Order: sequence, then C-alpha cells, then structure tokens
Amino acid sequence: MPVTLEIKTLVALVTTAAVVGVLVGRLSRPRGGDAAAPHVPPAEIPPGVADALARGEKIAAIAAYRKATGAGLKDAKDVVDELERGTKRK
Repeated sequence: MPVTLEIKTLVALVTTAAVVGVLVGRLSRPRGGDAAAPHVPPAEIPPGVADALARGEKIAAIAAYRKATGAGLKDAKDVVDELERGTKRK
C-alpha cells in the first residue's frame, strides 16, 4: 500500500506543478493594451479595409484584413485599431 500512496502523491505534485506553470505563464503575458499594435504602412493596407473604416464598419474592416492576409482575429483587430487611430489623428 505505501507504494500506491507514494505514486498518488507524486501524481498530485506533478499535476499541481503543471497547473501552477500554466497559470504563471498566462499571468505573465502582456494584456491586450500592453503590447504595441503592429505597424502597417499605408501601401500595404489591403483593398476594402480603408473603405470599410471610412464607412465606420470596423468589423467589416477586420474581416477584410483577415481575408486578404490570413491574419488571426487579434492581429487583424490590432491593425485595424491602429489604422483607425491614424485616421482620427488626421
């Protein structure tokens, strides 16, 4: 019986260490507002993205960027957010 108890204890310790490692990894990642958005030169803006932003259709702009570039949702949103901020400054 002592061997079974030792194995159970070892499994519990390994599981706990894995959970703690995952939580520490997630907590140490920068949040959405902490990381700088990728810069996209005006010449590289896919067709339809600027048009959708001009119409005030942010979701359509994100969808157009994703379709044209194959980017993920977060990256596309970050780029469109940057483009949107750039047009508001002008």
